[in-house]
Amino acid sequence: MEATHTEGTIPFPMQEKKEINDLSNELEQQLNQQLENLNHGPEIPKEVFSSSDESLFRSEEGLSQPEEEDSVRKTAAEKNSEKTVSLINESKFLRYIADLRKADSELALAKAESAELVHQIDNFREHYTEYEQKISGLITEQDHSLQKQLDTLTELARSVQTSSDSLSSRIDREIQRLTQGLETSIQGSVKESCDLELARVKDATDVLLNYTETVKNQSIKFQKLERFKFVLFIISSVSSPIVLVLFILNLLHVF
Repeated sequence: MEATHTEGTIPFPMQEKKEINDLSNELEQQLNQQLENLNHGPEIPKEVFSSSDESLFRSEEGLSQPEEEDSVRKTAAEKNSEKTVSLINESKFLRYIADLRKADSELALAKAESAELVHQIDNFREHYTEYEQKISGLITEQDHSLQKQLDTLTELARSVQTSSDSLSSRIDREIQRLTQGLETSIQGSVKESCDLELARVKDATDVLLNYTETVKNQSIKFQKLERFKFVLFIISSVSSPIVLVLFILNLLHVF
């Protein structure tokens, strides 16, 4: 994602940042070299002093050669120290500039991202408002449609209830009519059948009674005849004419 710069910010291209980092690294290396030279004691080159300078320096200060070397060494050390301090300050300043530009770039990037986020939030708010309106419209439309369907179902339920009550009444009346007709038919058929059966039973009973009476009369006659035969047998035993008479009676009885 490329960083966009807004007003009031310092442009910070990548090439300049790389050059600053390289310069900072170079200064840091020089600083480390100077510190190493200070720790080990720098060597004073012979070219620093000419013969005329040595004589002039000796004559003015009245110093011996070792003392002069110490003084020159101290002077060189002070110069190296000042140069080192200068390099340190310059390195710190460059680092500060680099950090400042980096912070400024990050701030610009954050501002750009914030602006983009605000823009997205605004777009989202617009879309959300539009979506909310659409949803509200759809809900209202569905509510009206559902209310109409509920009214239709309520009316249909009432109609079905009325039709059901009417149909139930008609079914009850029809059941009662069929029940009464069936009961009447059954009662008439059963009564007629019973009357016929009773008449048949009565006729059979009369026939049976007549037959019983006839049998009873025949039994009485047979008993009387048996008695009479017994009497005739006794009499025939007494006389033969009586036997003849019995024979005649038997013939009469057979015919």
